[in-house]
Amino acid sequence: MIVFLFLTRLTFSYAQESVFILHVAVGDTIDQKEKIDFDLFPELKNADFKYGIIYTCGETKKLKAYTQNDLLIEKQLDSAVITEYRSNIDKLIEFYAAQNRKDIISASKRKMLLCDSPNNVSAIKITTDNAALERSAYEGRRKQFLRSRALENGLAGEALKNAENAGCYGEIKFKKK
Repeated sequence: MIVFLFLTRLTFSYAQESVFILHVAVGDTIDQKEKIDFDLFPELKNADFKYGIIYTCGETKKLKAYTQNDLLIEKQLDSAVITEYRSNIDKLIEFYAAQNRKDIISASKRKMLLCDSPNNVSAIKITTDNAALERSAYEGRRKQFLRSRALENGLAGEALKNAENAGCYGEIKFKKK
């Protein structure tokens, strides 16, 4: 009878503990690469971490992390930390996807210059390398920034044009003697 109660209690307590999936991107077992890539569990050293599993028992969640030396480290995780980890994983997945995304505009289309004249619109193909295109894009962003900064400072007319082209502006007043 005592053995039956002991086994029943052991089975009942084991059945309540289940694996908790932190995020679908990492699955039920978090390995060392996922820990590093998604910056999980910063209190555990990356070099020592082998893999970890999060278990849930009722409302509490526990991380069982195994080290390279097969030591078990248990750590309780609260709901705020779980939410933060999930948010960070989502952000990093989006970041990594943006890094891997291919440029949807082909190189030949990027090298087309549209000339808009009052009479017609025509396309002129130019030959340039990618470094020149990058410099051109940088200069365009720089010029737009300088223009918006000059407009914020209340410049207009010639002063606006000078600030936009030169990146600085100023007035020097001379008095005639």
